[in-house]
Amino acid sequence: MRTVILSKTLLRIAFVVILVLVLYSSRKARDVASETLKEVSDELALLQEGEGSGEDRVDILENIDNFYHEDSEEIEEKDPIHFAAEDKKFLLHNKLPKSGSSTMKYILKVLSDKNDFFFDHYRVSQCDIDNNQRLVHHAAKLRRQHPDKKIVLLKHHTWVNFTHRGYPQPQFINVVRHPVTQFKSTYYFSRFGWGLQKGKRNGSHEDRKRSIDDCVAQGQYECVDSIGVFNKYFCGTDPVCMDHRTHQQQPDGKWVRFTDHEKLKKATELSKQNILKYRQIGVLEEFDSTLKLLEVTLPEFYKGALDAYHGPYVQKFVKLTKSKSHGNMTEETAKKLEEMLSYDMDIYNLAKQVFHQRLQENGIGNNAVAPL
Repeated sequence: MRTVILSKTLLRIAFVVILVLVLYSSRKARDVASETLKEVSDELALLQEGEGSGEDRVDILENIDNFYHEDSEEIEEKDPIHFAAEDKKFLLHNKLPKSGSSTMKYILKVLSDKNDFFFDHYRVSQCDIDNNQRLVHHAAKLRRQHPDKKIVLLKHHTWVNFTHRGYPQPQFINVVRHPVTQFKSTYYFSRFGWGLQKGKRNGSHEDRKRSIDDCVAQGQYECVDSIGVFNKYFCGTDPVCMDHRTHQQQPDGKWVRFTDHEKLKKATELSKQNILKYRQIGVLEEFDSTLKLLEVTLPEFYKGALDAYHGPYVQKFVKLTKSKSHGNMTEETAKKLEEMLSYDMDIYNLAKQVFHQRLQENGIGNNAVAPL
């Protein structure tokens, strides 16, 4: 009898040991899944509030982040003149959606140990992209918690003037992507998501099968009436930056949405002015050169960025965060989308010119451009 009990006990112990080994070996896989699902949650939150991006079809995943509960402390407005200096120890990447920011996040995770800085990924679920008071409060909190550390904050957010709230201005950076390919990536992401993802999308099977060429040719709303996303991230919270859409009731009782193009033109000019205030602007289509520029001009944060990007850890996530479906696009479709996204194109072209000039100034590649 004792022999039988002993045998059962040994079997249980062996089972537990095997289970522990299996769980340990799969921990990295779970980490990958967790990180990717968090990224999906953020991107879907942006699609929900964005326009022309399939918001009617998107079934938002349950929020897997803990919401950030900030104190009720109000940030006192102070004279910005005395706080105009840029904080060289604080870097803020107010990332554009579908423009390489997930890859940048994993690069920064690697570099935070090597270059000894504190890295924080502040999610949309914790702070809306135009909630400046919460963002500034969060940045001040990070400074208090890590007084002797350099800090990098990564977040989907609009341009912010910190000095208007009495705080030093972080060094802003961003990476832009050609508006047409950015739009296409968002279009297919809203239907198919990323490579490692749970959850599903709403919408009919026919809608999910509709290519971006068909969407444009058929005059589907999301493909013929988008004003893009660049102004949302570069313009800021000046009144001219908001509410570019108005609704008017027609004599027959129907409500029609109009675009205030005059206001959009002013917002675009303000976005272009803000682009020139960025410490650096990168271009996704030239990502290696972007990382080289960051390594040269911000070595305290980005030393070793190119090696980190091409290393196995980051490349693992690069593969997992690619959209499940990319789809092709005809030249005719691309041309129509470029016309629709003319405001984004204007900002993108300036950002690209600034990028190439800074490459030239820092001796990176053969990027001769006319002076701005």
